[in-house]
Amino acid sequence: MAISLRCETHVGAIPDVPNGEKPIDRASVAAASADVSLIPPGPFGTDIGVPNAVALMSGARAGAAATSFPDAGKGIDMAKIDYALFSQRCGAMFIDALLVNTVGLVITLATGGLGFLVIVAYYVVCLSRVGGGRTLGCRALGLRLVDQDTGELISLSRAFVWWLVAVIAGVVSWLWFFSDRKKRMLHNIASRSVVING
Repeated sequence: MAISLRCETHVGAIPDVPNGEKPIDRASVAAASADVSLIPPGPFGTDIGVPNAVALMSGARAGAAATSFPDAGKGIDMAKIDYALFSQRCGAMFIDALLVNTVGLVITLATGGLGFLVIVAYYVVCLSRVGGGRTLGCRALGLRLVDQDTGELISLSRAFVWWLVAVIAGVVSWLWFFSDRKKRMLHNIASRSVVING
């Protein structure tokens, strides 16, 4: 059952004022009519239909959210980012290799393969949006892996591509860093990602 709220004022239909009562201010009534007319019409002329009322309230909430959180749901400004230096990335890799790979090697020797899966899961999860785009080494040096175009965190599948190409290409992947404008290595190019400060 459709429900609507009627908010209409007819200036021309104001009745005569009986003797002894305060006259009606026609200018105030006209101003009120003008305010009501600004509301989008519903399905019955000047009626404010329930869908329109809901839309108005939703728009107000969305506007308030946009004012309070201007960057909500968006990536960073790619025109102002600070790409990680080669020395920073080497430092992050050293920390990860020292902590994680050593632990993974011990688990591998003890269990016969489980440690390898732990290492893969560590890099894939940490470098994706699930882990905030940061390994322990990245956190220590204030680095983050993000999408090269939007600045948003990447998916698990793209983080896996990052790890796979990094392992297969090895040191060769790092050579791209010195010629790429965005300071990407081959595994960054393959996963469409960049490493930034922040």
